[in-house]
Amino acid sequence: MDFALLISVAGFAFASCATPGPNNMLLTHSAARAGYGASLKLLLGIMLGLQLLLLLSALGLSQLFFSLAVYTRGLKILGSGYLLWLAWQIARTRPASNDVGSMNWHQGMVFQFINPKAWVMALFAMSGFTLADEQY
Repeated sequence: MDFALLISVAGFAFASCATPGPNNMLLTHSAARAGYGASLKLLLGIMLGLQLLLLLSALGLSQLFFSLAVYTRGLKILGSGYLLWLAWQIARTRPASNDVGSMNWHQGMVFQFINPKAWVMALFAMSGFTLADEQY
């Protein structure tokens, strides 16, 4: 692998993981309410869901989105609205004395399919960092 490509992929991965988004908010909320151990299950589901989303994008799902620009624009608008709604819901949540629930790993995995940041990351990762033709 070319070193320049490796550096750009590492930068993309860092920006995708370190910037705030629904996964970061869910993990922070889960760790604060249920603890570190319970949040590891959610983290496992998020990782599996992202891998599945990347696999589907690699198999051609990204071509569908890029050929239908109307859906890409709609995904951006809906995703931005969803992020604002999620931030509002978390900001106004009050701590409960006896409810220490956490999401399961399969809920974290399925959540990736409605997570706008995960979709954008998967689609742009496959379109920006895959090789063309026989090198694919």
